[in-house]
Amino acid sequence: MTDTATPPTVATPPVVLVPNPYRSALDQALHRVEGDAVELAAALDVVQSALEGGAWRSPLADAFAATTAEKRNRLLQRCGDAGVATVRQARDGQPPVVEAGSWQTHWRNLR
Repeated sequence: MTDTATPPTVATPPVVLVPNPYRSALDQALHRVEGDAVELAAALDVVQSALEGGAWRSPLADAFAATTAEKRNRLLQRCGDAGVATVRQARDGQPPVVEAGSWQTHWRNLR
């Protein structure tokens, strides 16, 4: 008869799940970015409305108004829509809960 010792069983600690603080931070950032995009649009709309309302009349004013409208649309697309979409995509890529020792639980300390 051979003596075969059974290796001791090692208990693995239970997996502890916690709310994902990184996702929460991204959610807060998304709300700020959405608000900033609305404010940016409102500020640029005031300028556009003033120019369309005749605040400045001349051939140069017409050229300025056309350029301003074009730049306004690009700016809103790049900073507003694209910024919101980027933060939303980052947030949506994060799970709502993570393991207690995951990088998301201490992401502020990562450098």
